[in-house]
Amino acid sequence: MKSPDWLRILTASPRQRLPGGVQLRLLTAQEVLEARREATALAGEDRDRALCSNACLLARALETQEGERVFSSGEAVLSGLRV
Repeated sequence: MKSPDWLRILTASPRQRLPGGVQLRLLTAQEVLEARREATALAGEDRDRALCSNACLLARALETQEGERVFSSGEAVLSGLRV
């Protein structure tokens, strides 16, 4: 029997290892709210809000193997990463 998608999400590891020695971790609800506040301040116009929100979430979720943040802020993500 195949497990439903929602069950796999709930039982997944809270950290996902990525190439380059970094890992992506699950965020707490408070961290998500903080990212939303930062993105609202960072976005100059409504059309930029989604991009800024993703950058702020990524800044909080991406860590080194030692648990240190790779990016200090959403603004650092926007200036450090390219499409």
